[in-house]
Amino acid sequence: MLAETAMYALSRAEACGMDKVSGDMSRFRLRMLIITDLGPNGDPEWDPDVLGADILHVLPLDREQAATWSLNWEERPISEIRSLRHCKNLLSSAKMLRPHLTDPTIITELDQWLTVREHLP
Repeated sequence: MLAETAMYALSRAEACGMDKVSGDMSRFRLRMLIITDLGPNGDPEWDPDVLGADILHVLPLDREQAATWSLNWEERPISEIRSLRHCKNLLSSAKMLRPHLTDPTIITELDQWLTVREHLP
């Protein structure tokens, strides 16, 4: 019940102007904490593989582009650096989520992204 209330509060904060990236980061962190503390309970909201797919879905860049941009991020325009930071921040929950994943496709994609994440600004 408390988790659902927190999710509702996040949706209201977004409706009142919270930016989407901050909302997604908070939502992913909350979902990851519920999954790691209480485990999945059959609800898709608390399914680790669904959360992994949701994280991958909202990343603003593809992995190859992020990896390329990270090589010289200091020389990139601010908008590109911001996109790299968004990727890094959106992936912050993925590392703790990783042991709970079962879908091989999600595992592979997140593992590859987590390797790239180490090089993001």
